[in-house]
Amino acid sequence: MSDILLEGRLDPRTIPLRILERLARFAIVLVALVLNDPGNLAPWLLVVGLSTGLSLLEYARTSYRLTPDALEIASGVLTRRVRRIPLDRVQDLGTEAT
Repeated sequence: MSDILLEGRLDPRTIPLRILERLARFAIVLVALVLNDPGNLAPWLLVVGLSTGLSLLEYARTSYRLTPDALEIASGVLTRRVRRIPLDRVQDLGTEAT
């Protein structure tokens, strides 16, 4: 087994981003539900609650590990998937602030 150089999780700021991405996928359905019954908040609360819960689970179940040989990314809520990327395949680590 290789020595672990770095272990970590995703940045917590990814949680609201993932919630918004999920809500955007359901935007048409939510608009249709509101137009059908404007006073009923149950569908909104259900979708927001499920989106939030799934995003938190996804955050908790995603981690990374850097070894001298590879970057390993483990993710998955129901099934676990571990991706191993050899470091000699990594071409760029540049980041930009916009």
